[in-house]
Amino acid sequence: PIISRYGLGRRQSVTISVSGVLIAILLALVVYAVIMSTHGNSDFNPYWFVLKIAIYLAAVILLYPRIARTFFGRETNSFSHFLFVMILLALSCGVAQLIRLDSIVGAFLTGIVLNRYIPKSSPLMNRLDFVGNTLFVPLFLLGTGLMIDLNGMSGDWTILILFGLLFAIGTLGKWLAALFIQKANSLNRDDRLILFG
Repeated sequence: PIISRYGLGRRQSVTISVSGVLIAILLALVVYAVIMSTHGNSDFNPYWFVLKIAIYLAAVILLYPRIARTFFGRETNSFSHFLFVMILLALSCGVAQLIRLDSIVGAFLTGIVLNRYIPKSSPLMNRLDFVGNTLFVPLFLLGTGLMIDLNGMSGDWTILILFGLLFAIGTLGKWLAALFIQKANSLNRDDRLILFG
């Protein structure tokens, strides 16, 4: 929202940053799903798991655009459009959970696939932005924050030192990545700061 407010969405640094974040989040969620599927599961078959993910990704990436084009071409009611998107989102999240992926992967993938079929300045996009920014994102962040066990962190300096170390390494890594991308693409200082942010 901040980038959009200042009209910076078309800058090369923003495109690089968004693309990198999408790839990083998708890979992190897949790694997370693999870890969660193998934890305490002695009969885990990695080949079957990868096959299920591949079929799921192919189905959403190939079928959702066709379904969306057909539906948006035939139906003109913006409320029906909103309900249609929510149904596809719920379906994708449900199937993701069935194959032992986190439901956020389904929501993320649906958003990426359907984004190009929804005009930026349409009533549908306004409704999706409103619901996403006022309901989905805050609830996701709240739910994630509630999973943190603060009692487990108190009294043990090792955990706090590890947290500080990971935070410092992560921040330094992001700054070095932004600097590398700036130099590789002949970008200016402001672009490096956008990438770092």
